[in-house]
Amino acid sequence: MRQVAEQALIRARVRAVFADEGHRLMQGDGSHSVDEQLEWLKSLSNRTKVLHVLAGPYALFGFRNTSGQLARRGRDIHFARYHVENKEERIAFVAALKYLLERVPTVLPMPQVTPKPTKPRVGQRAPERDPVGNTPSPAQKSVGCSFTEVIPVTRAQAEEAGVSRFECPTCLAMRTITFTEGSVKFPWHPKRTTVTPHHGLHWVKREIWRLSDQ
Repeated sequence: MRQVAEQALIRARVRAVFADEGHRLMQGDGSHSVDEQLEWLKSLSNRTKVLHVLAGPYALFGFRNTSGQLARRGRDIHFARYHVENKEERIAFVAALKYLLERVPTVLPMPQVTPKPTKPRVGQRAPERDPVGNTPSPAQKSVGCSFTEVIPVTRAQAEEAGVSRFECPTCLAMRTITFTEGSVKFPWHPKRTTVTPHHGLHWVKREIWRLSDQ
């Protein structure tokens, strides 16, 4: 793969390769040191005779000083920040921004494709998106309770206790949970507006989920 990349750079007569966010290029996956990755980059530049430019923030200075050889072979070009209090620098910033905006296409015309109308068969349902799962409507979300977290009680624990009713720790609404494979979330529900106490054994959250009869 490296030989293919080298030959492509040479045959295409590439004069320079710019790598934005160059400091991230040096991070790698942790299996190789910074020195090793910089040595590979230096070797690639030597074999192809292509100038490699790493652009990025001030973190790049740390990579440049890993060895004396790399420091001698490279060159730092510092693009200082603009100072808003300096009139000349404000003018230069506006001019650079204008130059870039004039050369960036803001509108990309896309080909317009008109789909051919098809006549549905008798009894065929019109295409539309079906709701999946317990998806509340926008109106429901505005009055619904915010608690929909995963319940750490397992199916085996619920079956052993013979109790599948759970009390919402936020609004105290009571819901019966149907356990399936994997984790189970407390379902969406409207906020409870009454203060009538619950009766019968049910699960409540008091730091941890436990059984309670009130």
